Amino acid sequence: MTKNKKIFTSYTSLLVIAVMLMAFVPASTSNPFEELKVLNDKYRTMKEYSMNISYMLYANYTTTKTEYTSSSHYVKKDKTIFVEGNQMQTLQTANYLVVVSLAEKKIFVSKPSKDVVQDNKLDVIQKALEKSSTLTVEKKEGKKIFNVNFKNNATQYEKMRITENTKTACLEKMELFIGEPMKVKPEDPKCKEEKPRMEVLFSELKTTAGMADTKLNESYYIIKKGDGFEPAPAFKNFKLINNYH
Repeated sequence: MTKNKKIFTSYTSLLVIAVMLMAFVPASTSNPFEELKVLNDKYRTMKEYSMNISYMLYANYTTTKTEYTSSSHYVKKDKTIFVEGNQMQTLQTANYLVVVSLAEKKIFVSKPSKDVVQDNKLDVIQKALEKSSTLTVEKKEGKKIFNVNFKNNATQYEKMRITENTKTACLEKMELFIGEPMKVKPEDPKCKEEKPRMEVLFSELKTTAGMADTKLNESYYIIKKGDGFEPAPAFKNFKLINNYH
């Protein structure tokens, strides 16, 4: 895996968490925060839903040429989260985080992220971030656009834009402007170090998981054996990496 793809993968992992919680937003008692809270609660309180997510990585803040693209299917059912990409499947339950690499034929098992599984309260997030960011909102052409600006290097991002479709009241797009200059193609000597941006599109939101419950259970992927694990029959030829400590 090339360096830029590793960078891209790390950012998409963070985005998955952001989408699951929609709780990275800055604190404020102003109207923009209250409006964003409504959008946040829509996703945070739904017991079951699925959607498609597309990712585009750009070399800088203004270019329209994509350097890397990817897509995934996202499912939430109660406190279980499943994300399926081209060569990767990720399942998080209350007990385990299971990552399946189809390309490498490996299964990684670790403890789940508590921040993802727990029903976090937005006001706690709000208090923690109130000194590190500002939030404004603009409305135009059937869109509600939330502008998040981070201060004092509070995150790896300089700013974010979150777009809501006012007709459907659904999350439509998220743009993340990375604050650190880097090459999106490290292997290319002509590639310049610039501040990249990532664009994430959300589509086909449905209020059902749209997949069999068996694939939403860790027993489909792993079997507990003594103090460790082994691959379940569906992945019998995969190597298991136990990071569950």
